[in-house]
Amino acid sequence: MQSPLLLCTLVVVVLCTGLQRAQAKLTPAQEAAMLAAHNNARATASPTPCTQLTNLTYSPALARVAQAYSDRCIYEHNANRTTDAGGAFRYVGENLYLSVSHSPASSDPVASVTAWDSEKVDYDLATLVCTPGKMCGHYTQLVWNGTTQVGCGATMCKTANLPGQNFNPTRFPHAYLVTCNYGVGGNFRGQSPYETCPQTGAAPGLHHESNAGSAIAMLVFLVCLFVNI
Repeated sequence: MQSPLLLCTLVVVVLCTGLQRAQAKLTPAQEAAMLAAHNNARATASPTPCTQLTNLTYSPALARVAQAYSDRCIYEHNANRTTDAGGAFRYVGENLYLSVSHSPASSDPVASVTAWDSEKVDYDLATLVCTPGKMCGHYTQLVWNGTTQVGCGATMCKTANLPGQNFNPTRFPHAYLVTCNYGVGGNFRGQSPYETCPQTGAAPGLHHESNAGSAIAMLVFLVCLFVNI
């Protein structure tokens, strides 16, 4: 079995590990907005997929797993998410997002998808390489072609203990944690999130003058193949 590629997490401001729950759960309207945001990101994947990425459907089962784990206010990946999903998928992917501040944190879960989608500027699909020092794993899961379902949860966590300058603890009283689970999960090492079509185009040709004075143009067609290894 292939091992999943490095799973990434995203935190706005700084990393967090110890949180306490204050309130939780997405509303039906927020769930619909999260699904729409995911499908919009897939529809605008760049470079353009050879075939349009399938729209995701919302999975209440994955949402329950995501919400239950988000409610624990632990900013690290749920190692048991595949089994927590009851065996519905051979592997469940996961994206995490955390917004922290001294004032009340934003409770707009769609901000998480916007942040994950923004990673595409640092990802080279041709080489499957992310810009050093950047995160791309959220984006690749977002647009993973084999993924068909998503379910999300969110929690407004009461406190967050964060490492500040020189790793001295700095206390932020407001933290908003978003967890999304994906079936089937993606981010497998050495695999592309999706395929692009081979590009063809005409290059300027070499011209040869005949004795009759007519020019014969030779058109050279270049075929770019994106090979995944």
